[in-house]
Amino acid sequence: MEKLLHKLTISAGLVVLCLVSVWAMSVISAKQVSAAAECARVQRVGGQSMLINSCGQCRSIQVLKDRSGNALPSLRTFRLNAGEVFPLPFKGTGSVRIMSDANCREQTVMDRKREQKVADALQRCVFPMRTTGGIVLANGCDMCRAIIVERKYVDGRESHKSYALEAGSALALADEGAVSAEIIHDEMCGN
Repeated sequence: MEKLLHKLTISAGLVVLCLVSVWAMSVISAKQVSAAAECARVQRVGGQSMLINSCGQCRSIQVLKDRSGNALPSLRTFRLNAGEVFPLPFKGTGSVRIMSDANCREQTVMDRKREQKVADALQRCVFPMRTTGGIVLANGCDMCRAIIVERKYVDGRESHKSYALEAGSALALADEGAVSAEIIHDEMCGN
């Protein structure tokens, strides 16, 4: 009987120890969550909503502007450096609230796409450059490059035009009535 009572006492002690551990972990987690929630806040200053990062680190903050009436809400993500104050671009009536607040080191899908686009651009030899005479395409490589430029027009049309640029040369790029132009292909001549 004594052995059984001793085992029950040890088991009850272990249960109490587990419960105390779970409670302590939940208190610590709640403090961490509330600390993160305290990093970003929205404050009205002179009729303008300001997003404030009060932490000592960069924060990626998602803000929802809920408009009154039938208008759809706007969800935007802002990156604020430590202690930065940013005027929110939302106009009109409605409420503004923070949906998420995360450390900047956590990359979003858009961040990865943007980084990939920059990496792709760095592999290209031909770059558009703005000059006083307009836009020129400059070949920074030491070999001939064949490129394709895609132009987009107001009415939704697209056109593609091929160019060959010798090493170190530049070519004036006419807009031809397009609203935008982009180099969509860049390779060595003759491929």
